[in-house]
Amino acid sequence: MENVRVTLRQREVLRLLSQRDQMSVGELAALLGTSSASATKNVQRLEQKRLVKRVVDQWDRRRVLVNLTDEGGSVLHAP
Repeated sequence: MENVRVTLRQREVLRLLSQRDQMSVGELAALLGTSSASATKNVQRLEQKRLVKRVVDQWDRRRVLVNLTDEGGSVLHAP
């Protein structure tokens, strides 16, 4: 993807998601050392750019997981 701009924090979210198949916003917040609200805002912004997507956990419908999209992986590995 050309000209997709992400902040350093958003790049860190993409990097963390690239290391696992998926994780919850709470897990992301813990790894980032930030609040769930802050992590949620970053996930929302990345989702608007189609770099991540949120899916409902198939085993626990109350839990929402975040996945890295192919576009997100491309942005992460772009120079």
